[in-house]
Amino acid sequence: MANEYSVDEIEGLRAVPVFSELEPKVLGQILDVAERRSVGSGALLIQRGDPAADLFIVLGGRFAVVGPSGPIAEISVGEPIGELAFFAGGVRSADVVALRDSEVLVISQEGYREAAQQAAGLERSILSSVAGRLARVTTASPKLRPRPGRLVAMIALGDAPVPASFVTSFTATMERHTGWTVARYEGGRGEDPLGLLRSSEARGAGTVLLCDGSADPAVLERIAANCDTLYLLGAQPEGEGPVAISEAEHAISRAVMPENRHLIVVRGGADVAITHTQGWTEPRDFALHHHVALGRDQDFARLSRFVTGTALGVVLCGGGAFGSGHLGAIKALAEHGIAIDMIGGTSAGAAVAGAIAMGLEPERVMDLCEEVFVTSKALRKPTVPLYSVIDHRTLDRSMKEHYGLRRIEDLPLNFFAAATSLTRHDLSILRSGELWRAVRASGSIPALLPPMLSDEGEVFIDGALIDNVPISAMRDLKAGPNLVFNFRQENEWRVRSDYDRLPGRFGAFLRLFVRRKPRFPKIFSILSRTMIVSSRRQLEHVAMEGDVVIELKTPHGMGFLDWTKGRRYFERSYQEMSAALAVAARASDDPMVQLAMVAEAIGKSDTRDN
Repeated sequence: MANEYSVDEIEGLRAVPVFSELEPKVLGQILDVAERRSVGSGALLIQRGDPAADLFIVLGGRFAVVGPSGPIAEISVGEPIGELAFFAGGVRSADVVALRDSEVLVISQEGYREAAQQAAGLERSILSSVAGRLARVTTASPKLRPRPGRLVAMIALGDAPVPASFVTSFTATMERHTGWTVARYEGGRGEDPLGLLRSSEARGAGTVLLCDGSADPAVLERIAANCDTLYLLGAQPEGEGPVAISEAEHAISRAVMPENRHLIVVRGGADVAITHTQGWTEPRDFALHHHVALGRDQDFARLSRFVTGTALGVVLCGGGAFGSGHLGAIKALAEHGIAIDMIGGTSAGAAVAGAIAMGLEPERVMDLCEEVFVTSKALRKPTVPLYSVIDHRTLDRSMKEHYGLRRIEDLPLNFFAAATSLTRHDLSILRSGELWRAVRASGSIPALLPPMLSDEGEVFIDGALIDNVPISAMRDLKAGPNLVFNFRQENEWRVRSDYDRLPGRFGAFLRLFVRRKPRFPKIFSILSRTMIVSSRRQLEHVAMEGDVVIELKTPHGMGFLDWTKGRRYFERSYQEMSAALAVAARASDDPMVQLAMVAEAIGKSDTRDN
């Protein structure tokens, strides 16, 4: 005879997606044959090579699936563990480790057969979950990608309390915009921070626990071991250096995988310059760092979006002078209230992204582009083709002047540049060091410009050779939605020319100065077309997973280095994006829905050059 179960027990099981459509009687039959098991933080639930004798359902906590090269996936509340091998009758293919104190429902093979005979709909419900997991496994990257947690701890570094103004602003932002709970743990006796976290998870709500650094280190370590995501909060008083890593911080950090650790660097106000971030970041291993100025509402709003997994990443493709189109589109986003939380790109996309990450307005960046490429003619100065075709010195001087010696770590927004490493034969995602060097490395067009060298001797050339649309890099760094800007050329490219009349070296040299027939594709035209072809092919093979791609049409007659037409393309992209956003805003308040509508509208539009 079946046991009697409370309403809370039945509803708790129904909250698990696998069981959500089952009747209370069926849920009681499952509880009859199942066992609840507690798994401590760091404990091994499944070992690779063991027989798949049990099926596990996560009731509380979080687990990591660990392959030979490290974590490859995370499993949280409501998800099954080990179901593929369980139903196939095989052995475990990977280790599964608890990331914090967790609880699972264990169903044995015998218990499952018994429950399936009695419970109509159970087999269909679980097999549906299996099918969904198989679909995700088939398309997933082997690299563990960030995933937002529902239980978040923010622990102040050193012996300092969390600044009172930080508590006030962050709490107000989270409760106003997300509905999450923000609680404070100051280390007083009688407080039960772990109880707060567990009760929050049972309600299915998101909770952030702000912890003073002066609290008992053992308690802080237990808090870290029982959270999904850890934010280490460093407040740097003016004139003082970063907080050194203590033994307590080492212990706290070890409780959470680096992929789920973040660093917050707090400064006194928006008028305080961001400097010396390298001292915070270099000794620590974490996913991302975040700059927050006290009293600056947009910083707290951005931080709240990272915490809840809704931060918007923007990815910009390469394309030379077509990068002016990126600037016009970004101007429209800002005017319509769509905030960029993280930005990166390749080649010209990296150059634009770096300027935006600095906090420059798109109009100002367009002015600088004209100054560098039109007035100074930085890419129109040939040299003896021993190291490159173009003399790089004017371009380098301009980049040092406009980007300054600012380091990537000191940028208000998280930024990356994609470059091709000839040393490692792979794509490099540059996220530290001098900004101008990263941008210059990402745009080092082979043969036209010399490669960029790192201090360690690594050789970098244009990232477009491997990935002109680095959406995978953005996904590997942050959870949440992304917006990709790509370029599209509408017409087929056909060149009517007599190949046999193509000049030799002396004729080619002469035509550097005298325009004569035959018309034949030049290096820059070929490169621009190659980048766009590469971008489109890459995107065709990438599942967008909720991200949005907006393809900006390139103007007819504008070339890869034709910055004289950049201003017109800037204005055209701005007008087109702004008009589409205005229409989308009337239909939805959701920024991602708006952007999806914009992508469709621009994709169908037939904009003509004036």
